[in-house]
Amino acid sequence: MSLRAKFIFLLSIVFLVVVANTFIIYILDKQGQAKLEAVIHSHNVLDESEKLYNQITNAETGQRGYLLTQDHNYLEPYYTALEQVKQHFWVVKRLI
Repeated sequence: MSLRAKFIFLLSIVFLVVVANTFIIYILDKQGQAKLEAVIHSHNVLDESEKLYNQITNAETGQRGYLLTQDHNYLEPYYTALEQVKQHFWVVKRLI
């Protein structure tokens, strides 16, 4: 085998290794991107769930304040929280 044939054979192997490496990196990057999207989606669900929980707590606190004092001022945050609960509930339902 001549030196020229050996050199072409070596370059061919190097080229195939580079192509294979590029393909493997592409697949790993694609998997990493899918995992990142799943993590972002999970964080969105957790954030909206926390907002929903906070609004439910606000509604319950306003209701309890009204029931204890019979003061209608406590019903304003209660009704505001109820509207927010509905909005956050539908967002969480859509995300899940």
